[in-house]
Amino acid sequence: MVYKLTKLGKENYKYWYKNQEAKRKEILDAHKDTNNNHYKLPTIKEIEDEIPNMLFDNSETYSSYWNLTDNIGTEFITLDKGRDFIKTKNTKKRLFVDMDGTLALWKQASSIEDCFYQNYFKDLPPQNSILEGVKRFMKRNPEVEIYILSAVLDTPYAIPEKTEWLQKYIPEIKKENYIFVPYGKDKFNYIKDLNRNDYLLDDYTKNLLAWHKAGGTGVKCKTMSNHTNKTWNGPYVHVDFPPIIIDETIDSIIFEGQNS
Repeated sequence: MVYKLTKLGKENYKYWYKNQEAKRKEILDAHKDTNNNHYKLPTIKEIEDEIPNMLFDNSETYSSYWNLTDNIGTEFITLDKGRDFIKTKNTKKRLFVDMDGTLALWKQASSIEDCFYQNYFKDLPPQNSILEGVKRFMKRNPEVEIYILSAVLDTPYAIPEKTEWLQKYIPEIKKENYIFVPYGKDKFNYIKDLNRNDYLLDDYTKNLLAWHKAGGTGVKCKTMSNHTNKTWNGPYVHVDFPPIIIDETIDSIIFEGQNS
């Protein structure tokens, strides 16, 4: 049984967390207690993992507290089922992440021939907001399988350089989860058993529409220049979002089925 905090639940957690940290600072600054045991407040993931063990006698309310300092506890955090947390189906979910224009900033080439030169892909700068947002999501949701799904040109440099780039900037994704698709081919054709629990994060609407038509769920990576025709009406994240918002938006899309 898997429980996830809703958007409101996360907001309530953040409010509680901020107040408890302020309370701890006030206690320690006033020398009212010590924190020699280095107590830490729980993360969202730790609370989600604890919820099943704290719902006694069919209760629909989670309530708990922790040590704040050596002798003083936190205030209770109370969360209600349906409003603050929901039970999710224990269904395998997969997130496929594009590279060029999504994880990496796309470097405009004067011609397609420029992309065939050595070091073109290796030197692409990271799109830090998306990169860090995906990393945060991975850390909090280890049950979601993460893949790279990237198109490659027919050049001897593309796959080795993209592999090197990924291992440098996001080594958290296993090398065996890299899927490289020949340029111009539909990405969905390279995924086995594609279904609505398979999410594609991509900056190219054509890929997203084809993915959706094939049975998957698309998530647009919007930039200031790639949504000019407004042909994508589905869920999205924007490169101008801070990483924590990108993480939480992807989380809400995957676990709550919410459009951003």
